Amino acid sequence: MDLDAKTFSKYVRISSHDRDFNDTSQSASSFKVNIPSHSREFTALVGCQVVSAHIPNLFYNINEYNNTFSFTTIGDGLPHTIVVPVGQYSSTELLDDLIALIDTELSSSNSYSIADNTFKLTLTFSEDVKFTPSIDTNGLPVILGWGEREIEYQTTTSSITAPYPIDLSGVDAVYVHTRELSAGLTDFDISGQDVHPIVSVPLNVSFGQVAYYQSQDSTTGLIRFRNQRAITEINLRLRDSRGRLLDLNGSDMTIVVKIYFRL
Repeated sequence: MDLDAKTFSKYVRISSHDRDFNDTSQSASSFKVNIPSHSREFTALVGCQVVSAHIPNLFYNINEYNNTFSFTTIGDGLPHTIVVPVGQYSSTELLDDLIALIDTELSSSNSYSIADNTFKLTLTFSEDVKFTPSIDTNGLPVILGWGEREIEYQTTTSSITAPYPIDLSGVDAVYVHTRELSAGLTDFDISGQDVHPIVSVPLNVSFGQVAYYQSQDSTTGLIRFRNQRAITEINLRLRDSRGRLLDLNGSDMTIVVKIYFRL
């Protein structure tokens, strides 16, 4: 930021714990903080920079976006949909639960195996089935090794092996979005809503640990506003790389923003 005698800066802490807990539409990953009316610096903003963040990695690897396995039994042509409860799973925990649900759905015995050397999954059904992975509507096959391509797979003699290893790594980065502090550029999420990322925080820690972000210098992630702006609130959301809203599962996050303003 090019500074002159009329440009000032201030550090501002924004925490999801400061949201209105009586507003049930808000959560730790989608919330609003109101700017006090006496805060003159927010009436003449010219830029900002996220200087630090701490975000607990409490994002389940099985969530509302990838917990569905839909397939069709070929013999009778009937569709079936399995929904695994949201949570943090190991591969064996997930597959034990999945097979139990399939057993119940088909009223039969089904099984799985994982190759020791490739970590590829083989599912064995009691009858032949077919399914099409979809990151938007049939997400469980995607992470179980059938990938994001929406092509139809079909069992051979009731068994099928995934072309890729199981991937339960979960969310790899959190994107902090807010229209009020963004550069004014608009991206779009999968539902067509506009989103405004201001920083990405790599989740390079294990589930249950806290991911920390620190800007490298005074220009890293610096956002310059095209025009001076005044704001009375900050709406902040945590999203994944596809723009989908994440769930912090009851914990709180905090970012520190350096704002630039003129008086």
